[in-house]
Amino acid sequence: MTLGVGAGHGFGARKLLAEAGVDPDDLRLDVYEQVDRGIALAMQGFDSGRPELVEGAVSVASDILRRWRTPRPELVAGLVRCLESRHPHARGDAAMVLARLVSVDSTQ
Repeated sequence: MTLGVGAGHGFGARKLLAEAGVDPDDLRLDVYEQVDRGIALAMQGFDSGRPELVEGAVSVASDILRRWRTPRPELVAGLVRCLESRHPHARGDAAMVLARLVSVDSTQ
C-alpha cells in the first residue's frame, strides 16, 4: 500500500483500527468500496466501553458522513447513542458531527 495513505486518520480512529487489527494504511474511506468496512469498524467502536475506541468510532463516522454525504442511518444512530455516553469527548464530538449533518435552514 502507498506510504502515508492512512495519515488522514486521527488519533482516535487509529486506536480503533489498531484494536481491530486493521492497518490504517489499508482502510481508505475515500474509496467507496471500503466504506462498508469503515461502517462496521465504527459500529464496533460505538459499542465499546473504552473512551478512545468510542472517540475513534465518532471520528470514522464523521469522516464517512463528511466525505460521502449519504444518509447512513446506522452511523447516525451510533452518534445519537454517543450523546448519552459517559465519555465527554465522544459526547461532544458526536454532537458536533450531528449538528453538521443538518443545515440551519433544513427541514430534515
